[in-house]
Parts: sequence; structure tokens; C-alpha cells
Amino acid sequence: MTVKQEASGDAVNEEKNDTSKSKQTTSSKSQEEEKTNVPLPAVPRAHTNANGFVGLSNQGATCYLNSLLQSLYNTPEIREMVYKWKYNPEVEASEERCIPLQLQKLFARLQLSKSRAVTTKLLTASFGWNRQQAFVQHDVQELCRILFDALDKALTCA
Repeated sequence: MTVKQEASGDAVNEEKNDTSKSKQTTSSKSQEEEKTNVPLPAVPRAHTNANGFVGLSNQGATCYLNSLLQSLYNTPEIREMVYKWKYNPEVEASEERCIPLQLQKLFARLQLSKSRAVTTKLLTASFGWNRQQAFVQHDVQELCRILFDALDKALTCA
């Protein structure tokens, strides 16, 4: 046996030992983590993003809107309420102008998209905004009020 063969044999044995130690450490850690971690409500994801999240594309000056929408989407009670709501064309505005419907569709895209980011253009169009208004910084508190008023009205009519 040559020196190279011996060295490579030792390296393989060391790798095997390291791998088994690593597996033992990993299983110990996962058992500890299972005891201490509180599970979050599951949101089934169909996309393949490494971090598991889908972002919102900025239309111009809509970062405040995107922050609010991500916060609402990641609040399980709000997401569930939005998903349970049913569009009624006899009571609601047209699909294009129906804020709750467009919010529901946006939440679905956030959950199911395979893209890194989805657009909010249909939602902002439901506010009655034109393309130029997406480039104007609006007040996030006012926008939150508009969204909640639209949701409240839709839920009380249902």
C-alpha cells in the first residue's frame, strides 16, 4: 500500500467518523429544538424560494403598502378571515373594484406563487388608483383604514 492510499484511506475513515458524529449532534439538536419551539400556524407553500417567502414588487412608491400587506398576510386571523370571505357580485362592486376580492387574490398569490415577488397592481387598481398614484407616497394609516373599512363593509353585507 502506498502512502497516498494509506492517507486517503485514513481520510475516508475520518470522514465516516465525522459524519456519524454530525448525525448524532444533529439528532440531539433537533430533539432539543422540538421541545422548545412553539409551532406556528402552517401556511402551505407551493413555491421554491430558498427562504420560503414571496415578496411584493414595488410599483414606484408602494413600499409602505407592501409592508402593511405583508403584515396583514402574516397575521393568521386576518388571512383566514380574508380567505373565508365570498365574493357576491349582486352586493359587491365589479371584481376589478372589489378591494376584499383583490386582497383575497393577492393573499393567494403570496401563498401559491413560485415567483420571488408578486404584483399589487390589481389591488391598487381596486382602490381606484391610476399608474401615477402608485408613484405617490400615501399615508399607511389612511391606507390601513381604507382596507379595514372595505373588509368591514364586505363582512357586514355577507
